[in-house]
Amino acid sequence: MDARISGRLLPEHRRAEVSKGKALEALAQHLDVSLSETIAVGDGSNDLTLLSTAGFSVAMANAPDRIKAVADHVTGTLSTTDWRTRWRSGWGSYFPPGTPPRT
Repeated sequence: MDARISGRLLPEHRRAEVSKGKALEALAQHLDVSLSETIAVGDGSNDLTLLSTAGFSVAMANAPDRIKAVADHVTGTLSTTDWRTRWRSGWGSYFPPGTPPRT
């Protein structure tokens, strides 16, 4: 069992072998998508494996330093980030040339 505090006072309990990173791996395999084609966004310690697993990872500005350290990019806070503008401004350009867009 793994127990931790996420955010301010949000306790989380889960089996040690369960993680968001493993969930992303399973989802990518199910959808027949390479992990290099995935993007993950996170802001807490429970997102560490997710951000480490994704092809491109984004940490929110309010994330702890250890989360920002593993992310490929750090963006604003949830209230200040316009996701459509951010996507159009270049997150998509982190995929290798010739990678077809998935719908």
